[in-house]
Amino acid sequence: MNMKKSVFVLLLIFGAFSGLAYAEAPAANAAAPAVPPSADEQGTLSLLRAGLRLDHREFVKSSLKLNDDEAKRFWTLYNQYEGDLIKVNDRKWQVIQDYADNYDDVSEDKAAELVKNMFEVRQSRTDVLKTYYKKIAKALTNRMAMRFVQVESVWNAASDLKLGTEIPLIPKQ
Repeated sequence: MNMKKSVFVLLLIFGAFSGLAYAEAPAANAAAPAVPPSADEQGTLSLLRAGLRLDHREFVKSSLKLNDDEAKRFWTLYNQYEGDLIKVNDRKWQVIQDYADNYDDVSEDKAAELVKNMFEVRQSRTDVLKTYYKKIAKALTNRMAMRFVQVESVWNAASDLKLGTEIPLIPKQ
């Protein structure tokens, strides 16, 4: 099985069983862009994305333990946060797709580009979290906003660890 197909299969399998946020792959075949995904694959990815967002929400909900008044203010902001986070994750999957497309022959220039793009994705994720920390602190309290950042940090660390172990290292030349 080639790298592109391997990554796509891996992402589907992982997405089905992981329950982690980074599986916010775009609704296109992330590992094999040269072959448009079938309607079934697009539907499967869309369902996985929706399911994973629900898992993420449930993790946040159970970790924050908000009262009714807090929940009303928090979830309005969280919905906005989730929309911004999806955009970041879409970009992340574009970088992963680019890596898969070039895996067998990553040039020096491509390697530098991929690393630059991944740093930009990580910075974007941090920027989004920082923006919503401020909004949540204003709507609730600094302590509750800090708790939200801690919860997101745990989620992201677990997601990054799992993803890092699933995507093969660049071949040594």
